[in-house]
Amino acid sequence: MNYSNKVIMVVDDHPMIRSALVSMFKSRPYIKHVYEASDGILALEQLDQFYIDVVLLDISMPNMTGIQCMKKIKQKWPEVKVIILTQFSDDKYYRTLSSLGADGYLLKSTTENVLVQSFEEVVFENKKVVSKNVDVNLALFDDTEELLGARESQVLTLICNGLKSHEIAENLKISIHTVNNHRKSILKKTDCASTPALVHWAKSHGLI
Repeated sequence: MNYSNKVIMVVDDHPMIRSALVSMFKSRPYIKHVYEASDGILALEQLDQFYIDVVLLDISMPNMTGIQCMKKIKQKWPEVKVIILTQFSDDKYYRTLSSLGADGYLLKSTTENVLVQSFEEVVFENKKVVSKNVDVNLALFDDTEELLGARESQVLTLICNGLKSHEIAENLKISIHTVNNHRKSILKKTDCASTPALVHWAKSHGLI
């Protein structure tokens, strides 16, 4: 494995958890520096100031949630790897953050060895990782994708997270014209007449 010095940032509002993660990664030979932040706003400020390769990001934080922070990171710094480290094992958060471009979704109950291995797979092998204990409802995935298709499901999730067409296009690396075509198709397939109705439909199907 070709290791190179990496700069990472740990974003978590719990001081003890943040300190433990900082100490853990500081000891790795391929880590050049570890920044830390207690919420999403402070994390974005540091990303503006410093070059950071990887962000370890909690979901539940004050001032700005991990989902809001993740959205802004991938919009402004798409090259930055983001690994979600959370206590939430249900598929709602996994689906949302995965659609926004999360490179990993790991539970805080993950052992140190598995966490480090997953980190290395994301950073050095460009893999997507997810904890085995995440409760991904595969039946829901299958039913939704049968109705909408994989790309339409991604577009739907981003719509429900408040992204505009040009933001969705940028996030998914497709044209605005394609996004608008997906919007029309989704509205037709779900029998929804408006975006609010579509969001309600997505909620009723457990997608957000």
